Amino acid sequence: MAVHKSVLKRARQNTTARQRNRSWKSKIKTQQKKIEKAIENNKAEEVEDLYREFCSLVDRVASKRIIHRNNASRKKTRVWHRIKSASTPSEASTTEKVKTTDKSAAARKPKASGKPKASGKPQASGEVAAAEKPRASKKVSASKKGTSTGKTKTSRKKQTSGKPSSSKEAKAPKEAKASKEA
Repeated sequence: MAVHKSVLKRARQNTTARQRNRSWKSKIKTQQKKIEKAIENNKAEEVEDLYREFCSLVDRVASKRIIHRNNASRKKTRVWHRIKSASTPSEASTTEKVKTTDKSAAARKPKASGKPKASGKPQASGEVAAAEKPRASKKVSASKKGTSTGKTKTSRKKQTSGKPSSSKEAKAPKEAKASKEA
């Protein structure tokens, strides 16, 4: 281990922070276990209260940056889905049946191969074969590039501001003013 003061201090700080973070993470796991027990015992009101406390705890830990906010969101969502699946088992089983029927229907549909059929007809319900589709142009128009006349952006700014761009044009108005005054 290094002997620099700053390295030793950082090591001390890391050990205390690690212990503190572990205790917060342990609290989250404990709260999850309490929710699981309440679900098993079919205590709906207790589950709701525990879930509110769990969300508060997870958000607090995420705000301290002990866990990432996406990790916190994922934890809350998984617990919520677990609560919902336990509270309505009949609905969960019907959604699984719908999903399986959707998969079997999708399996029956022929996949588009991207090649035109031998008869030369469109593949399915008015679709044009991939080989026959017109390709989008990759060229960018000059106005999108910002160089329509080949001038730089600074010269365009000068033109739009109403000021003349060349020194000769700049002198001409001054001379005209001088002649008017005389």
